[in-house]
Amino acid sequence: MKKYMKIGIVVLLIIAIGGIYYVKNFSSKNTIDNSSKITENVDEIMKVKNGEIKKIVVMQLSTSTCPACKAMYPIMESINKKYGDKIITGVVYLDDKSIEKQAMQLANDYSVRVVPTIIVLDEEGQQVIRHEGILEEAQIVSILSQMGVK
Repeated sequence: MKKYMKIGIVVLLIIAIGGIYYVKNFSSKNTIDNSSKITENVDEIMKVKNGEIKKIVVMQLSTSTCPACKAMYPIMESINKKYGDKIITGVVYLDDKSIEKQAMQLANDYSVRVVPTIIVLDEEGQQVIRHEGILEEAQIVSILSQMGVK
């Protein structure tokens, strides 16, 4: 009996140490700044989609818990910094309760089944590109270049 008790204690210690290691090394990485400008562009995206604004849009439809979405976030921030006011760059969190209606409308309109889904809209609000999964920054830059954005 003592042997099994010792084994149980060792297993619990290993699990506890593994949990602490995970929290310290992985849970805080790729944290997303929901106060960033690219997470506040939902209204502008909707205006382009509805034809009220004439700008190219690069948007990422994602969730706050998706690892691939978190990996894609710095790329979207870089695109936003690189192109500034020339385009609208946005990350739309489908699980964000504050924009739930707009997020669900976008998810339904673009038949989002996988996150991240990257959608590029032209100046008329028409979908030009749709990509499921991670898209490299160079690929986005190439797409924008082909659309005449410098």
